Amino acid sequence: MTAALMADSALAEVSVDAELSNENTLEEIVVTAYKREQSLTDVPGSIVAVDAQRLEENGIISITELYRIIPSLNLHEGSSATGNHMRIRGVGNTGTAGLETGVSVVLDGVVTGSMAPRSDRMFDVERVEVLRGPQGTMFGKNASAGIIHVLTKNPTPELEGYVLLEYGEGDSGDQDLQEFTAKFGFGGPINDTTGFRIAGFTTQQDGGYLYDIEADEHTNSSDALGLRGKLQYESGSFLGRLSVSVTEEDRRCCLRAFRTVEAPYGGLTAAFLLPELEAQGIIPSADNRVISADANPIAQADSNTTLIGGDLEWAFDNGMTMKSITGYINWDIEHRDDADVISLDFANINMYKEDQRIFSQELQLLSPESEKYDYVVGLYYWDMKTDGERRLCCWSALFGSERDNSRLYTVKSTNVAAYGHLNYNFSGKWRGFAGVRVLSDEIDHSAITVDNTGAGGDPVLTPGLSADNDNDDINWAGTLGIQFYPRGDEGGMMSALVSRGYKGPGINIADGNPGFSTDPTQHPFALLEPEQVLNYELGYKQAFTGRTNALLSFSLFYTTFKDYQTNTWNAATSTSLVQNAAELRTRGFELEVSAAPWDDGEIWVGISYTDAYYESYPDAQCTAVQNFNWTGIGPCLQDLSGKAVAETPEWEFHMAARQEFTLSDKYHGYVSGDFNWLDEITWGTDLDPNTRADSYWLINLRAGFYISDQWELFVYGRNVTDETYTTRIIDAALFSPGAYSQYMAPGRMLGAGFRWGFN
Repeated sequence: MTAALMADSALAEVSVDAELSNENTLEEIVVTAYKREQSLTDVPGSIVAVDAQRLEENGIISITELYRIIPSLNLHEGSSATGNHMRIRGVGNTGTAGLETGVSVVLDGVVTGSMAPRSDRMFDVERVEVLRGPQGTMFGKNASAGIIHVLTKNPTPELEGYVLLEYGEGDSGDQDLQEFTAKFGFGGPINDTTGFRIAGFTTQQDGGYLYDIEADEHTNSSDALGLRGKLQYESGSFLGRLSVSVTEEDRRCCLRAFRTVEAPYGGLTAAFLLPELEAQGIIPSADNRVISADANPIAQADSNTTLIGGDLEWAFDNGMTMKSITGYINWDIEHRDDADVISLDFANINMYKEDQRIFSQELQLLSPESEKYDYVVGLYYWDMKTDGERRLCCWSALFGSERDNSRLYTVKSTNVAAYGHLNYNFSGKWRGFAGVRVLSDEIDHSAITVDNTGAGGDPVLTPGLSADNDNDDINWAGTLGIQFYPRGDEGGMMSALVSRGYKGPGINIADGNPGFSTDPTQHPFALLEPEQVLNYELGYKQAFTGRTNALLSFSLFYTTFKDYQTNTWNAATSTSLVQNAAELRTRGFELEVSAAPWDDGEIWVGISYTDAYYESYPDAQCTAVQNFNWTGIGPCLQDLSGKAVAETPEWEFHMAARQEFTLSDKYHGYVSGDFNWLDEITWGTDLDPNTRADSYWLINLRAGFYISDQWELFVYGRNVTDETYTTRIIDAALFSPGAYSQYMAPGRMLGAGFRWGFN
């Protein structure tokens, strides 16, 4: 057994990635993609499993950071703290109160819904599984692009635990960021039938990586903490597990720096914005980290999440197993920022409030695993209610007094489904599988709109506006495929599958200026058509033993989306919205290779190519410049048919390597590195060329050693080359055209820490 395995065991870490022993063998990777444990080499379709060790060594503490290590997965900060953009294979959207994301986030079997990207902290994680492509059969209507399944650690039969402390500092440019992180996990048996586990974390960031000239301080930082408790009871054929998780995050975030300011069309851009920036000494550029926001209020986002999960499992004498998964989630957030992005008191509050509650219940019946066949059937119920407020206020410089433009709304959504999946072994070389899910959706919305934008006028109250969509038609998702083992169980596995995905109807909850728009497509009560997906996929997986010691996984895909639900932005009215694009197509491949070709070392390489484009999208929103030049009747629209989808790099390359070495019987060391390259990307969903960002490299390094199989000391560097890159570029709507701002990523971070563990 290698020093790494001995040390990781002592530190209560369980690896699911390929590990190398002195006998040069690979351990089996086990995943739960089809509701039961299976070897990764037997699962058709594209799936990546990342263990706790790799997450920790790469500084991955949130779901939105996974894109740094997983090809064709793109998760980036949204235009506010209330949502992040999630895409797999170029497909996905920002979840809102009235619209689920296309990438479903699942925590210990519980679908978290549209709030997931906004409450994304991970701690005490066993592993993360990313399934690419439609997963509607097993995971429902909001998995049309794929799923991210986070599995946390369960109680163990032996008493064990760990404590981790680390501290890092940003040391580049205008960055002044200090970060302290503490994590712990502790658990074991209470008696012969009952076990427990308690885990928690806190992350405190001081300073920030943007400098606010107006406030004379650094900003864009956050403080977060979380606590999870698990109880597990096991007696005979019964297993029960109760989990309660609470997280809280306070972020001074989401301020953006000006990237470019041009004034070819005059107007506010030339007469108002440029003199203001010049007076402050701010030079817009691709690497600008200097801003001038209102000193009061500063951008702030406070969120709280409570998740309660209950798992019950009965094993019957005939080999059948019944499972019950119950979930309850309560998530709330209050966010505000500087809407005008300058120090003048023009439009200084852009505020969001939401309180979301989700209840879900799933029942599963699993057949015995036999040589001939196995199956899973299930029932699912989902109920979500969101109460929210959208508010743009305080236009005092323009109107001479404070003005409000806001909306109070309630969105309710329910989903009922039944599903089944069958695996059948035709022979030693041929296996087939098929699955189907039938479902029904209902969504309704009610709101009160306050429009108080007129100078000197009284508020205009519009009560009782509502919309509903009772989707009475029975809809479905499904999978059909075949697997071929050329050399039986000892060889690789080839697979071919076709899958149908489905995402239910939505209601457009337009952000920003709910009373400004005359465009019916962005009416706050506009209904969106359901999204239908058809995916074709070929795959090959092979485990190589002996001197090679490698696991290869390859997927080739072609996917079509009808009535694709996409986020977009109306630059003319400063309003974000969602609408249906008629048809989208995405095609490409993913290749992953993990290997342990020499003693105590391992390497992982991932490459993806994604060609995502609109087959038909004739009524897309215009860019800022197009809106400025628009002289027609009605809203300005452009035809994006045949154009590439935004927010998706065409090529991605990821490589990780780890080498362990023995210093003595007491001391064991390691070095590891992660190298990631992302192709150039266009951020604006209207495909504005001014929102295009260059490709970039990210390099993370870490080195450490173990003492007596209990202590680990380490140093690390994240973004060690101090790469400057953006997580989003948008037109600065209030000053369009010609003004663009950007959300910046942190620069280089250097730090050190230690871990103590026992078992």
